[in-house]
Amino acid sequence: MNPFRTRRALGQPGHQLSSAPQSCNAVPPARRDDHILQKVEELIDWLADDKVGRLYVAVLVVALYFAFQTATLSLLGLWAGNGVNIDDAEQLIYLPHLAAGYGGSQPPLYNWIAWTISQGFGTSIVSLKLVRYVLLFVGFAASHAAMRKLGYKQVTAAAAMFGLMTVPLLFWEAQHSLTHSVAAFAFCAVTLLAFAHLVHVRTPLAYASFGLAAALATLAKFNDVLMLGALLSAAMTVRAYRPALVSPWILLSMAVFVLVLTPTTVWSYYHSDAIFARISKFGIADDGDGMIGIRGKGLFKIIYATASFSIVTLVIYVLGFVWKRSFPRRQDAFNAPRDKLLERALLIGLLAVLLLVLASGSTSLRNRWLLPVLFLLPLYLAARMEKLGEFGREVQRFVIALAVVTALLVTPFTWYAQLMGGEGKSRTARLDFKELYHDLRATGPVRTILGNSSWVGNFRLAEGDLVLLNPEVPELKELLQDPAVLMWLDENRPDPALIEILRQADYELSSQTGTLIGKELFGSESGRHIYFARLHKRGSAGASVQD
Repeated sequence: MNPFRTRRALGQPGHQLSSAPQSCNAVPPARRDDHILQKVEELIDWLADDKVGRLYVAVLVVALYFAFQTATLSLLGLWAGNGVNIDDAEQLIYLPHLAAGYGGSQPPLYNWIAWTISQGFGTSIVSLKLVRYVLLFVGFAASHAAMRKLGYKQVTAAAAMFGLMTVPLLFWEAQHSLTHSVAAFAFCAVTLLAFAHLVHVRTPLAYASFGLAAALATLAKFNDVLMLGALLSAAMTVRAYRPALVSPWILLSMAVFVLVLTPTTVWSYYHSDAIFARISKFGIADDGDGMIGIRGKGLFKIIYATASFSIVTLVIYVLGFVWKRSFPRRQDAFNAPRDKLLERALLIGLLAVLLLVLASGSTSLRNRWLLPVLFLLPLYLAARMEKLGEFGREVQRFVIALAVVTALLVTPFTWYAQLMGGEGKSRTARLDFKELYHDLRATGPVRTILGNSSWVGNFRLAEGDLVLLNPEVPELKELLQDPAVLMWLDENRPDPALIEILRQADYELSSQTGTLIGKELFGSESGRHIYFARLHKRGSAGASVQD
C-alpha cells in the first residue's frame, strides 16, 4: 500500500475508512503494517486538509511546535543557569532603549518587538525566545495565508508552509541564532500576504496595509527591499495584477511607507557610522585586485549561498519524485497569474542579487542574506506541484511528512544548542553570568560594563539595571555612567581599538587589571579567563592610559 496515497482520489469521502469487522484472533504482521500505513495516511491528510474550528490544522500544528520550543528552550536555559548566544546578547544590550535606530548596521524593528515583549514578560530568556518564535510563527502563518489568498488549494498552502521547515536556515539556525533575519523572513511573508489581499480587494485600507507591511519589512532588515522590488516588478509583468499597481490608491501605500520609515531614515542620516559599521562583512574588493577574479568570486558566492539555502528543500522534492518511481506525463500549464507572480518574483530577486554583487565587487555573501528572496522557493515548488494533479498532491503530502519529521528530529539538537551556545563569541552563553557579576561586584561598585563585543549583554540576565555597552553602540559617550569597567576575553590586554574608543569618550583604564574565572557549562574545570579594568575620566586620580 502507498502510505502517502489519498483516499479521496479513490472516491472515499472524508477521512474515514470503511473496514470489515475485525477478528479477535492475532492480526497478521502484514495487516498490522497496513493498519499503521493507513494511520500515517490519515495523519498526513489531517495535516494537509482539515480544520480545528476555523483554524487549519497545519497552522495549529506549527503554532504548537513553536510554543513547545519556546517553553522547553526557556526552561532548559533557566534550569542550566546559562546565558544566550551572541545575537540575543546584543538584544539584551539595547533592551532598555526604545530608539529610532541602533548600532551594528541593523534596522530597529526586531529591537522594538523585543522591547515590547520584555515590558510584559520581563527581561529573561523567556522573553527572548518569545520574540524569536512569535516571529517565526508569523512568517510561517503569513506564508500559508498568502498562498490561500492567491487562490491555491489548502494542501498546496500546507505544503508551502511545511516546506519552509525544510530550509536549514529556518529549521536550524533561526531556532538558536539569528535575530534580524528572523524578522526579515516574517515581514517578507506579511508583505506577500498584504499584496495578495490588495490585488483582490483594492480598498484604501488594503493599500494602506500594504504600505505598512512593506515599511515594516524594510525596518526588519534593509535587504528586504530586494523582495519588495522583486514582488512589485513581477506584479507589473502580470496583466491581472498590473491595474492594482497603477491605481491612484498606490500613492496611499507610498505615503504610509515613507511616513513609517521617516524616523529611522532621519536617525540613520545622523548616525551613518552606525549604519555602515559592518560594511566590511560584504568583502567589497578593489578593482585593482583584478576585476574578473573579483566578479568570479562573487558569482561563486552567489551559487554557493543559493545552494546551501535550498539544497535540503530540493533534495526532499526530488525524493518525492523518486519515491513515486515515475514522472507525470502531463500537467496543467503553469501560467495562471498567481503562478507567474511567484515564479517571476523569485527569478527577478535572484537576478537583482546577482547584479548587486557583480556591480559592487562583493566577495562575501551569506545564505541568510538571500532569505528575503529564497523564502519564495518552497512556496513556488508547492505551487508547481498543484499543476501536476494527483501526482503533485502526493509529492506535496510527502513534503509535509518529511518536514514534520525534520522538525521533530532537529528538536533535541536545538536543546543542545541552547546549552552550548555555539562556537566563537556565542560560546560565552555557557558562562554563569550571575556568579560572574557577583564576583565583579566584590571588587567594587559597577554601573556600566563595556565589553569587547555583545557577549556582555548576558549580564542583564543577572542585573537588569546595568548599563551594558559594546563598541558599536551609538552615542556611547553619553550612555556610559560611572562607576564603569571594561571587560574582555582570553587576551590579557584589551583591543587597542577599544582604548581609542575610550579616549574619544574621555575615559582611561586604571593602572590595574583584574581577572575573573568564569565557570563554563560543560567546559574545563579551570574555567575561562575574563579580564577587566576600571574606567576613569581622563585626568582623574587613579587613571592610567594603556598603550
